[in-house]
Amino acid sequence: MKKNKMLINCIWVFLLGFLLMMMNLDLLYFFGIAGFFVFALWSTPQASEYVTEEEHEQDKRKMKWTMALAFSYVGAGFLALVLQTFVL
Repeated sequence: MKKNKMLINCIWVFLLGFLLMMMNLDLLYFFGIAGFFVFALWSTPQASEYVTEEEHEQDKRKMKWTMALAFSYVGAGFLALVLQTFVL
């Protein structure tokens, strides 16, 4: 169920990134990339001796979600850019 939820969220984020780039809303698209960058910095797993194993696993799950969503967002932007440059 969790992988299905991640897939659905990645599809929505892909569509958002694709539509922003296809509609020439580049500034909003790059604000989204900056947001993912800041969230990725916040969600990195901590390597401290005071962090419990459960907290570390939760941070790893957050990081996987963030990276999957960021990859689909950036991939959508590149796909839209390629389509606008070479096809349309």
